[in-house]
Amino acid sequence: MGVINEHLILLARGESTVFYYKMKGDYYRYLAEFKMGDERKEAADQSMKAYQSATTTAEAECLLRIQSGWVWP
Repeated sequence: MGVINEHLILLARGESTVFYYKMKGDYYRYLAEFKMGDERKEAADQSMKAYQSATTTAEAECLLRIQSGWVWP
């Protein structure tokens, strides 16, 4: 997870950032499937936070494109 947090997300821009946050969310979601108790809750919480970051980033990117007059191909 260190590579995603310390390198990929920090260096990515736009859609790439969304992709890496989603990857992080998927990772923690898969962990939550096999953990029990508090570890499961922690993994699920981390997954939700990552998915929320992906959504927020995607919304901001979309708004930026709309405001700049970008036209969908």
